[in-house]
Amino acid sequence: MKTVKVLIVLMGIYLAPILSSACPLCQAGATKRTQKAYEETTAILALLPIVGGGGIFYWLYSRSKKINN
Repeated sequence: MKTVKVLIVLMGIYLAPILSSACPLCQAGATKRTQKAYEETTAILALLPIVGGGGIFYWLYSRSKKINN
């Protein structure tokens, strides 16, 4: 009985991505809408550290400029 439960769990883990078509890398079964959403999300997450770092740099620069004046 225990091996049947383990087998069911393993089959569920194996079949979950296939049944849901949730592979973001290969875009298996994805529509144009999901591909566009994936690309936009990737771009936002790639730009987030750059914008955050620039914001911190600008904040430090403006603070140092106020202190010097």
